[in-house]
Formats: sequence, C-alpha cells, structure tokens
Amino acid sequence: MLREHVGSLEQLSILLHLHGEGTSPCTAAALTTSLNISADLAEEALAGLLAGGLVRKEGSGVAALWFGASTGTGLETMARLKRTYREHPVVILQLLSSYAIERVRTSAHRAFADAFIIRKGDRRG
Repeated sequence: MLREHVGSLEQLSILLHLHGEGTSPCTAAALTTSLNISADLAEEALAGLLAGGLVRKEGSGVAALWFGASTGTGLETMARLKRTYREHPVVILQLLSSYAIERVRTSAHRAFADAFIIRKGDRRG
C-alpha cells in the first residue's frame, strides 16, 4: 500500500488522521491545523490521495474529506498500517524514504536515457 499509494509523510499523516475520524468529515483547512502542515503541502498530499482513491471528496466549495478505502480489505490494510506506524514508526519512515529515493533514481535514469534519443529535426551537434 505504501509503495503504490503513499508518497510522503504528509500523505501518511492525512490518511492516518482521516482513518481515525471514521465517518466524520474533515476539511482541508482543518487538516492543516490538526497536522501542523502548510496549506501547500496539504493540498499536494490530498491531490495524490484523491487520485489514488484513498481519500474521497464530497460536496463543493470547502470540501469534506473522507477516508476512501471503504472495502473490508482497504479498512483492514489501513488499520494494520496505523498499528504498525504506532508501534514501529521508524520502519514506516524508512520505507517512505527508500521509496522516495527509488522514485528519484528511476526518474534520473529515465532522464539520462531520454538524453540519447534522437528526434527527427533535432540538429544539435
């Protein structure tokens, strides 16, 4: 779940917070206050979580955000993640860090390989 859907500590914090709220809606502004993160980081994290289907948005204007994994498997996975983070936070943070490093390396490899692609009409050198 972490590797595929959670790319930052902010995303993890939002997920854990919303999972703890159960059926109560939460606004983006309330998240920034509760989690002590900037509005920009919160918006970026929420965009990723919304795209991944882990959080859903209801209503217009100021959004009510709900934890999105409504299936039994999703809720069970989230409960396990929450328990693991509570008992072994360093392990979860190390995983998030290693996944971030892996994404940076993959991106760098892709950029390096793309530098050698010869495109039609490219007259450099």
